Amino acid sequence: MHRVLTITTCLTTLLMTTAVGSAQVGRVRDGFTSLFNGKDITGWHWSRTNHHGTTGEAFLEGGALTLRQRPFGQGGLLLTDRDYRDFEFYAEVKPDPGLNSGIFLRSTEGGAAYQIELVAPGNVGPFIGERIFPSPAEYIGERVDPNTVWKDGEWNSLRMRMVDEKPHVTLWINDVKVWEVQLPKNDLPVSAGKIGLQLHWTATYDEVGGGGGGSRSWQVLRFRNMAVKELQPVTSVAPPKIAAAAPSGPLTSNKIGMEFVRITPGAMTVGKFQPPYARPGGNLPGGNLYGEVMLAGDSNGDLRLSRDEMRHAAEVWFDRLDAARAGQVTRDQLTQGFAAMPPQARGGFGPPGRGGIGAGVTPAIFTVADANHDGVVSRAEFLNTFAAWFDAWDTKRSGFVTSNQVMKGLGAALAPAMPPPGPGRGGAALTQEEYARIEAAAKRDWSPGFQVTLTRPYEIGKYEVTQAQWKRVMGNNPSVYQGSLDPTETDDYPVENVTWQDTQEFIRRLNALEKTRVYRLPTEFEWEYAARAGAEDDITWHDIRQVAFIGGNLQPQPVGRMKPNAWGLYDMLGNVWEWVQDFYNEKLFPDPVPPTMGREHVLKGGGFIADVKNATYMTHAGGPGDRFDNGFRLARDAQ
Repeated sequence: MHRVLTITTCLTTLLMTTAVGSAQVGRVRDGFTSLFNGKDITGWHWSRTNHHGTTGEAFLEGGALTLRQRPFGQGGLLLTDRDYRDFEFYAEVKPDPGLNSGIFLRSTEGGAAYQIELVAPGNVGPFIGERIFPSPAEYIGERVDPNTVWKDGEWNSLRMRMVDEKPHVTLWINDVKVWEVQLPKNDLPVSAGKIGLQLHWTATYDEVGGGGGGSRSWQVLRFRNMAVKELQPVTSVAPPKIAAAAPSGPLTSNKIGMEFVRITPGAMTVGKFQPPYARPGGNLPGGNLYGEVMLAGDSNGDLRLSRDEMRHAAEVWFDRLDAARAGQVTRDQLTQGFAAMPPQARGGFGPPGRGGIGAGVTPAIFTVADANHDGVVSRAEFLNTFAAWFDAWDTKRSGFVTSNQVMKGLGAALAPAMPPPGPGRGGAALTQEEYARIEAAAKRDWSPGFQVTLTRPYEIGKYEVTQAQWKRVMGNNPSVYQGSLDPTETDDYPVENVTWQDTQEFIRRLNALEKTRVYRLPTEFEWEYAARAGAEDDITWHDIRQVAFIGGNLQPQPVGRMKPNAWGLYDMLGNVWEWVQDFYNEKLFPDPVPPTMGREHVLKGGGFIADVKNATYMTHAGGPGDRFDNGFRLARDAQ
């Protein structure tokens, strides 16, 4: 969508102002067209569906377009309104030391792109993928280490050329050609895309305070003299193929295979924003370990642990650590044993030898478990430690603990035994002043949220609307991802590549065919209430990975393959973004009273190329998104 936007802050849209007055646009390179007018971000817009955030702050400082997180931990992706295929992009950049960023090439609206990494000092210029896995690139000619021509702390020029359907990319830094690559194929779902400026997120929704590797929330990215040169006319993406509809007879109620779950009215808290942040005592260590505990112990896959499941996880771990069957382990045996243990044995993440539990955490486990301080941990001490943790976390004496309780409980239990924090991404430990600035920034944006009460029962689709269901009602298939030979091959995949207006036409025809008026899209509050399924806190990353098909996948998968939520609903998170009825309000969270008009509608839940930052109950995104990962599910008035 092409829009003229002014510079934005966390929850409002403000005019760009600066103490130095209007900036003078610098000299544009010959043959290039300026992409920055020196006043505002006309020609650019913030992505509403990328995983870095949707409300980053942009302002003018010394004539440069300057990007900074706002609210705390929320970055963003600033995209051109135009799509480009064959082009050169030029910009002068000055990032704060250690801040993670990048330039996106041929980016989709949701941030799937080829990327030039921009982390100075020490990591400028690598060619990588964002939400995609690039094919192995062939380097052409001589390569120069980008860090030998990069000038730390100064303005540096970047020029990058991208041409051809099979991407051919060249990078110059300060007018020195550093590399040229040829890819064997296009790894993106589009052949033309946007130019993007990545403002990396750090802490919001993270399991560990200060997540993001040490970037400071007040750090900024500076860009000036941005310009583009099109090398040939932009080539439009080929229209999606349309499969012929299978012949069918007159439709009757429930004959197109839709199943609905009745939702009982209730209340929830919406818009609660209390991001974790780094503290002088070190970050809470439960973020990595809790996922290991859950994966090792959650034998029935219900996203919680019983007392027996937690004890079983502890027993399995200790028996593997105590290879000599001595009935006890030393500090080194515990630490080194976890690092060497295959991830499937730990129940955790990462390749063998790297250890899925962060540095300092396993020694902290040893310190806590060594109850008699004799320098070894016996099997009884190890098991008793886990049993005591369970009792402390199960405050309601339900016999179960959720992954949120495990995460927070481990953080509290291990924090006193953790070693002092090490250096941040920039190479230096945080100072007391920096900790204070982080805390002030985080608490400035904290919000308790507001309560939403649903007073009427309703029904919501057990699954996302499938391609087969769409074809029976509409007689065509707009989906990008269809069967290559057999048009029924992807019948149980979610329909995608649909606009909000397309969903309204589907609903109109379905209501007409069934001679009813009950079918509709859910409201955003109805959708979130059903997705939460009674959960009070936001969903943890471990639980997201159990229920959501996400993580840079190349296409959706059939509906219903992941675990359902507690109310039996599938794919509420991941697979495809889902349209809801409400207008988008241009904010991080919805308003207590949804707007009655707007230019975009709300998308919820994240799609198959999303990650854990998107796939939460709370994510409040706006269309049009990428389209190729936009779908929907229906609601209907309770029967």
